[in-house]
Amino acid sequence: MSTNNAVDTTLIGQSGTGAFLGSVSPSMTTPSLGTPASAILTNATGLPVGTGISGLGTGVATGLAANALGSGGVALSTDFTYLPTLQFGGLSTGITYTTQIGAYTRIGNVIVITIELQLSNKGSATGNAVVTLPANVRSGTGFTSFNIYPGFSNGPTVVAYAAAANQGINLEVIGTAGSVTSVINDTNFSNTSLLIISGSYLV
Repeated sequence: MSTNNAVDTTLIGQSGTGAFLGSVSPSMTTPSLGTPASAILTNATGLPVGTGISGLGTGVATGLAANALGSGGVALSTDFTYLPTLQFGGLSTGITYTTQIGAYTRIGNVIVITIELQLSNKGSATGNAVVTLPANVRSGTGFTSFNIYPGFSNGPTVVAYAAAANQGINLEVIGTAGSVTSVINDTNFSNTSLLIISGSYLV
């Protein structure tokens, strides 16, 4: 009988090649374990999330396995370089700022924004006021409202909203009955007016 560490190397029914295994800390190379009766995976690595976890809802494993910034995943990005601008009648002629801050985070099809505009000169443009957004509001979503701190005349009754397919926030004055009484324009602003806007919208 040929032996290896006192084990018969001619045992019938063995599969694979290489040394026989002892009971303590054996090392195996690419074994096929079939379906074990039990297993503890505390120290296991390399489990493929997309195919190695059962019992998840439809599409969950695929989503977990996808790169968050790649195809199939939920897009997640933050931009601190976005510069919102104030426009009157679609123009920003001569408008300058003491503070011009914009930032947004995009999570899938939702953009969350924060805007702060402190004017140092309201310029010479005239017309209705609009604050630019980083991307168009999704078509078919109706109107999206935003939180606003308006530091100008009529401030307490001003609402901010964006219409579907537009890339700008409109400002309007709401009366006591909830109806629009006027649209905010250049005449409501001074050379030092402040706007703080935050909110989220679909793209």
